Amino acid sequence: MVRVSNNVIGASVIGIATLIYLVEAVQLPFGSLMSPAEGFMPVITSIFVLAICILGIGKELIFPTGDSVKRVVELNAEDSPNESANFKRPLKMMIAILVYPVVLSYLGFMLSTITLLFAALRLMEYRSWWLSLLLAIVTTVLVKYIFGDVFGIALPDGIFG
Repeated sequence: MVRVSNNVIGASVIGIATLIYLVEAVQLPFGSLMSPAEGFMPVITSIFVLAICILGIGKELIFPTGDSVKRVVELNAEDSPNESANFKRPLKMMIAILVYPVVLSYLGFMLSTITLLFAALRLMEYRSWWLSLLLAIVTTVLVKYIFGDVFGIALPDGIFG
């Protein structure tokens, strides 16, 4: 029985999701290289992601990793349940990233971004709670200054605006 590696499965899932994204992106006006429209970056990005997925699948099918995959699995088998191999952490991070755009318009850029960065740092178990909170606040204020004040991009104010 032929067993498909996790790399092929992962690249296939990402490729299918990107293909759906590409189908929607081509409906936007494309523009040109000198005058790009709304659909320019989504189309170009999805083409590159699809190419990387195809190359990854091709590499796995032509040069299967075989024994090296078993060695990696054996090394990870000794990890404790608190290590990053735990599937709950990436799942929590995906949920936080999916919720972020929804709450962004209600809570505003500052509060929602500080919350997301703090949650991400805590999920990665970065140092202490206080340092994670401080880093989230400093990063958000810096991004707000650069994009809001320097570049003049309007960021959502939310309930505090």
